[in-house]
Amino acid sequence: MPNTSLDLELVAFDVAGTTLSVTDEVPAAFRYAFSTVDLGVSDVQVRAVRGVSKRRAVEQLLTTLDPGRDKDDVAHTRDAVFASFKERLLESYGSADVRPIAGAEETFAWLRDRKVAVALTTGFDRDLIQLLLARVGWTHTLDAVVGDTTADLQAAYRAGVGYAVGVLSGAHTEEMLREAPHDAIIRSVAELPAVLLATREVE
Repeated sequence: MPNTSLDLELVAFDVAGTTLSVTDEVPAAFRYAFSTVDLGVSDVQVRAVRGVSKRRAVEQLLTTLDPGRDKDDVAHTRDAVFASFKERLLESYGSADVRPIAGAEETFAWLRDRKVAVALTTGFDRDLIQLLLARVGWTHTLDAVVGDTTADLQAAYRAGVGYAVGVLSGAHTEEMLREAPHDAIIRSVAELPAVLLATREVE
């Protein structure tokens, strides 16, 4: 029988780059969306807003790219850019290569065998995340958070989550992740069971 003594009730995982391997269409979608309002955005600027909700990311980029816009115009332009961004991503992810990160499904099963619930969290909106989950057949609130961006780790810290783990399989580098509050940095979610067991043994 599996050991059920983990002091966790739930682990929340980020999706793209943490539990799902997907072609990274986000920078291209941002470039396309901002081009529709005659603005250019760099990959460096896009990387800085990875992990936050995409609508909020659009607004942050707008204020960076065109700080002189008034608030009403920012709101109107944000909605237009976000609509273009979402349309391009839905089109791209409809045919892109989408598959579980190696070890992700086994990690989910390992946690559930030990009576730990599994949740998914993401900066994508409902339409996009449902599309991605449908592509891999996953139709599945925090004691631990696992994510691939500094925003994931910052969100865990602000929420007072007991254990925050960064993974190197997604958007942000190890150097970037280590600048955010964290308890561990691992190569992928496949290493999470060993990390949790080691933590339990230390305690």
